[in-house]
Parts: sequence; C-alpha cells; structure tokens
Amino acid sequence: MYKRFTRCSTLDAARDCWGIYALKKNASYVHFSDYNDSVIDNVLTETLVANGLASEATDSSRIIASSGDWERLSKGLKEEFDIILTAETIYNEDYYSRLFEAIDSTLAQSGVVYLAAKSHYFGCSGSVFAWIEFVKTKKNYTIDVIWSSSGEGELRRDIIRMIKL
Repeated sequence: MYKRFTRCSTLDAARDCWGIYALKKNASYVHFSDYNDSVIDNVLTETLVANGLASEATDSSRIIASSGDWERLSKGLKEEFDIILTAETIYNEDYYSRLFEAIDSTLAQSGVVYLAAKSHYFGCSGSVFAWIEFVKTKKNYTIDVIWSSSGEGELRRDIIRMIKL
C-alpha cells in the first residue's frame, strides 16, 4: 500500500521515537520538525546520540530538521514524504486547518499518516472524533482508528491512519 519508510517526516519532534524508529529501519531520510527551534537545536541531537545514532547526528544526508509553525512548514518545504508520523498534534481545533495543510502539502500521493492522540483533550477543543470529522470534509483521504488503548480508568489513546487518495 505504501513504500516502506523511504521518505519520512515527523511533526512536533520533541524526543521523537517515531523518527528514530524510521532511521533505524533504514528510511532514506527523516525530516524532523518542531515548533520550537530549541527542541531541534538541543533535544534532537541528544536523542539521536542516546539511541545509538551519533553518526546520523553529524551526517546530514539522512536527517533534515526545521522549526516553526505548521503554516510555514507547508509553504516552505518542497519535498514530499511517503509517511508522516505525529503525536499529540490535534489538541486544539483552531489549529486543524494549519496542521492539515502541512500534512496535505507534503504527503505524497498514496502516502500514509500515523497520528497518535488522546481521545480528547481537557481544556482544549481537540479530539479524535473532531479530527476525523474535519478530515472527512476534505474528501481526498481515507481515515480510520487502527488502535485504541483499553486500560480501564484511563484516558483512551488512539492511533489514526490517514491515506492520501
């Protein structure tokens, strides 16, 4: 259905386990992005070294990193990705348009997005249900929940898969 980790992007890198996994599974390259430049400048290198990828931290042929708002990302990047990995990015419905534009403008045809999220966010307007309904209005994606946590008494967490048609 999709190319295996050839060109990968992560949104909101932080201590990006998914991007690290993609590098370890021999992605051609991984684009790490985060709103805060300090995360890219400080945390990303530390995380690469801690995961045995010190050579990747100094060899930029497989790593691209950028910081800034999703709107800037959607207008600034010219490459397309086969897979986009992101977590906890749907916490506020006010940002859905910018997040979707960043995804849509950088995801290749037949590309896949995996988005991990809480079922809903307290004090914010975002939720898995609201994101799915938002994406359904765009008509050029299939979207479904492919995994949900089932721990009793805890806030449910989901993994959403989006495929660009």
